[in-house]
This record gives sequence, structure tokens and C-alpha cells, in this order.
Amino acid sequence: MKKLVPYAPLLLRFIFALYLYTALKLKAYELSAVESFSKNLADLKFPLPYAFAFAGTWMALIAYALLIIGWKAKWAAAAVAIYFGVALFVYHIPNGHGASKMMPALGPLVIALFILFNGVGKPSVDEGL
Repeated sequence: MKKLVPYAPLLLRFIFALYLYTALKLKAYELSAVESFSKNLADLKFPLPYAFAFAGTWMALIAYALLIIGWKAKWAAAAVAIYFGVALFVYHIPNGHGASKMMPALGPLVIALFILFNGVGKPSVDEGL
């Protein structure tokens, strides 16, 4: 059974693959989605909303891809954790959202923190087969 422990994070990486697939299917990385996100940030009085929306959206895309293949995974997990941590503390918590509305940010945050502190597991580029 101990031989399977390094493969446990593979399931968590699969969840990031589902997040990425869903985001691509919903066209979350198109310019119109970034503009909509920047309007939300502007409503929250976020500085440089378009720059942050563009950078945040593409950072998430790249970080998800890195986590899926397991390359530079701790850096990618840290970026995802910061991104969704900010989403929780700047948007969800101040607006009094319950757990169900926070789950799209809370889920990736918890998974990213797990990978950040425990590693990406195998198979991955970082840790091999």
C-alpha cells in the first residue's frame, strides 16, 4: 500500500484538469471574459482592474497546465493559492457568500495548498514515474 502513496496527488491534479477543461469550454480565457472580470474588479475598487484580470486569468490557465503535468508544481500551486486566496478575501467573504458560492474558489485553494506543502506526486515531470 505504501507504494501507492506517491500517486495519491494524481487525483487532485485530475481535478485541476477538470477545472481547466470547464474554463476552456466556457471560454473563460477569451478577451470578453477578461473584460467582464475586469469590470467586476473595478466594481470592487481593485487597482488596475484590466491588468489584474488579464494577468490573473492567464496565470490560472498556465498554473493549471503546470499542475496537471507536474512541472514546477510548487510554484504553480503557490500562484493558484494566492489567486484564489485573494478571491476569497476580497470578493466572497466580504459579500457574505456561503460555502456553496465560495466552493469555486475554496476548492482550488485547498488543493493548491495541499500540493504546495506535500508535492505533486507521481507520475509527474518534477518527480518522475
